Amino acid sequence: MPEKMENKEQIKGPVTCAVILNKKGEILFIRRAKGSHQGQLALVSGTGFSKKMVPDQAVVEEVKFDLGTRLLNPKELFSMDVAESSKTDKVIAYSGTINESEIKLNPSSAEAMQWLSPEQAILLPLAFENVEIIKRYVLKKE
Repeated sequence: MPEKMENKEQIKGPVTCAVILNKKGEILFIRRAKGSHQGQLALVSGTGFSKKMVPDQAVVEEVKFDLGTRLLNPKELFSMDVAESSKTDKVIAYSGTINESEIKLNPSSAEAMQWLSPEQAILLPLAFENVEIIKRYVLKKE
């Protein structure tokens, strides 16, 4: 029982992720520069900069931090439970767009970026729960 309590104390709040779309319907992925998912492709995501930040604010801040630009028209898509993570137990997915000409990757969090179709993305070994997030996004669109 104390072991479960200890894990719960490590949870910092929900992870937010941004399904950023271009005009072709492709999704933006970044190659993580550090952390447990270093070198892997991932959606822009994180827990925000403060426990006091609500998820709607956190996703906008994460995009600004990683890409140096603003997430336009953010819309909550869905939330899902995460069983395999020691840092969170929930992810909240948002969709939105960005002004591509304003992107300035933050080298401390993103080594590179790549646009992929959802069909391409689900075939790759993406970081965190990103394959499941993309599958749910595609199903939600249909």
